[in-house]
Amino acid sequence: MAIYNAFPACYFLGTVETFEFVANSDLSENSLCVVGRLIGITRQSFKTGETAVAMLTGKMSHYNVELASAAADTIAQGTEIYLNSSGKATTSAGGNTLFGCLYQAAAAGDTHVDVLLYHPMYADTNTTYSAFTGTTGAAAGAAGLVPAPATTDAGKVLKADGTWMALPTLPVAENQAASEANDVAGIVSAFNSLLSKLKAAGLMAADAESQG
Repeated sequence: MAIYNAFPACYFLGTVETFEFVANSDLSENSLCVVGRLIGITRQSFKTGETAVAMLTGKMSHYNVELASAAADTIAQGTEIYLNSSGKATTSAGGNTLFGCLYQAAAAGDTHVDVLLYHPMYADTNTTYSAFTGTTGAAAGAAGLVPAPATTDAGKVLKADGTWMALPTLPVAENQAASEANDVAGIVSAFNSLLSKLKAAGLMAADAESQG
């Protein structure tokens, strides 16, 4: 469990849930508490060893948090925010706890930001995904992120072996004019002509060689 300094400004915009935990240090009002994936704010002080109650951060609550360092540039509204080991806000995910997203954009030079906190059920901590593995025919593949297509792969499809393949161009048979035959012989002749054109275009298998 991590306990950080009391926050100077907390805004509760809606009804939020609470969770209990045993305080491993003295807590003042508005202390930020991180217990696993639970993140909450105390609304009163607690002594070490007491059963503390924290308001579970919900998607209808936001808090004013100090940045690990002043914003070097504008941080867009909605950007995901993480807490570092010192309880300071950062946009860096590496080794930090997902906290929420910016309630309002931050300007360059800002030292504090308003963060809309994530409820644990909304926070996806699985941010590491394996790559898609294709099948060799001898072994099954595995689910994962598909390989990134190059610019030369435009219009291609992903094959089961994990490679991009261009769609084959369907052959087109030579035009067969409408028959005006008025007897069986003429109809047979026109039909055989059509068969020859389909075979020539590869749309029909060729005749089997006769055994002499």
